[in-house]
Amino acid sequence: MLMDLRRLTLHQLRVFRAVARHRSFTRAGEELGLTQPAVSAQIRTLTDILGVPLLEQLGKKVTLTQAGQDLLEHAERMEAIVREIGEGFAALREGTGGRVRVGASTSIGTYYFPTLIAEFTAAHPGIEVTLEIENSAHIQERLLRDEFDVAYVGAPVDVPELVGRAFLEDEIFFACAPGHPLASAPVVSLGDVVAHKVFVREPGSATRRALEARLAAQGLTLGRQAQLGSVEAIKRSVMAGLGVSYFSELTVREELSEGRLKRLAVQGVRVVRTFFEVTHRDKRKGPALEAFTNFARAYAGMHQGRVGTPRRTSPPVSGPP
Repeated sequence: MLMDLRRLTLHQLRVFRAVARHRSFTRAGEELGLTQPAVSAQIRTLTDILGVPLLEQLGKKVTLTQAGQDLLEHAERMEAIVREIGEGFAALREGTGGRVRVGASTSIGTYYFPTLIAEFTAAHPGIEVTLEIENSAHIQERLLRDEFDVAYVGAPVDVPELVGRAFLEDEIFFACAPGHPLASAPVVSLGDVVAHKVFVREPGSATRRALEARLAAQGLTLGRQAQLGSVEAIKRSVMAGLGVSYFSELTVREELSEGRLKRLAVQGVRVVRTFFEVTHRDKRKGPALEAFTNFARAYAGMHQGRVGTPRRTSPPVSGPP
């Protein structure tokens, strides 16, 4: 005979566990707020469903059969699972548990968010944060596919499904090695810069787009270019004296402070860009995501950043030449 487990309920298992624990229908009923006949009815139904005796009653003493002992182990595991579900969803409701999937463009993802996430995790140990780093164009594509809960990119997006808010300001500038011919000049022209090899990021890089847009607005372009796919590769090439490049301030603070790179004052070229916090317009912001974004904005406000107000993303802010 096939068992119809669709009739099996958590309530029946809870009653069974109480009987097994107390070895008494009466005391089990007292614990659960049920009458003794109601307890007996639940045990009969459970026995009928499983098709084997679960309890034996010798006088007033209730004992478990082997089948009852096996069921008790399963029932205890089920109770633990139900308890874990309850605790997990309580944590989600209260913002003390859950998971946040963060996407970030190369500069801010590599040089800013690891420390931010470490501090957030210390303050919210029940919330798991994952971070993936790609260039801004790829981040936008994946945000549209709901592969991230929130993203931080170095350029505005113009897709109607995405909504952004200003998150952090950053400056982009040219730099060279301390021994480079341009390093000793107090001010250089863009012509001086492009007379040397200029290392550039890959297409899709928000840093590259921000600089090129600023130069184009002044009718300027870069000359000899060598494209490399990572900030670290460009930094090493420039520090080796192979050329010059432009950098996000976030990416070279250490090298500048240690004297391994020299910032160039390029006449007529000053680029200030804004990093944006971006979410899908239809994304429901649960407590865990709310806790993370609030923390990130407060962190940015305390660490040389400026927390913006919610709005559709707009063109980056550029300072005066």
